[in-house]
Amino acid sequence: LNSVSMVFYKMVALLMKLAPIGLMAYFADLTGTYGPELLKSYARGLLIYYPAAIVYFLVFLGMYAFLAAGTWGVKNFFKNILTPALTALGTRSSAAALPLQLDACDKLGVPREVSSVVVPIGATCHMDGACIATIYEIVLCCALFGRPLDSIGDFAFALVIAVAGSVAVSSVPGGGAAMETMVISAFGFPSAALPVLLMMTQLFDAGCTLINSCGDTVASMLVTRILYGRDWYKKN
Repeated sequence: LNSVSMVFYKMVALLMKLAPIGLMAYFADLTGTYGPELLKSYARGLLIYYPAAIVYFLVFLGMYAFLAAGTWGVKNFFKNILTPALTALGTRSSAAALPLQLDACDKLGVPREVSSVVVPIGATCHMDGACIATIYEIVLCCALFGRPLDSIGDFAFALVIAVAGSVAVSSVPGGGAAMETMVISAFGFPSAALPVLLMMTQLFDAGCTLINSCGDTVASMLVTRILYGRDWYKKN
């Protein structure tokens, strides 16, 4: 099993090197075929979502690390999370980053009896990045199709749909389409919203995976704090 895992580590390392080349070729073909005007409307969405995702990653995940192990937790979390974070961004797959997240937990001193449970479960039901993206998509469609969010009940309903939908479709192949269909049905958007949401999902996917995946590591730190006390990192 160790030998097989090393093979997969090597495959991920090769993918990390080749993925940027393929991504640049894809966007070059897209721009050459449809023109730069196609990208402007989606660039606005990226300028809103990714700064929010970066702030959440640095501030809130850092706060969770502080709650788990104080300033030591913040320093060492961001020190050890770099490789898993880049893997999540490059592959857009929490499953691909999962072995590296477990390795980061080992370096942080999180017992395997905790990380081997928290991280895999988190890969299927801890979807904070996807929730943020879904809320943005709901607000975008409300603005496009004239369905304002007028009350606290509307905001609460949007939050429930974002949380329930992101968890429910996390393990479904092509789950993005299922999620967008759920949003359209729940809010009564026209079918024209589907291609808009599908494109936004693809653009947001890397940031969603980054937050989803790295959040599992800090969650394992918090669980260890609860189980082993506030000085757990000194013991390990």
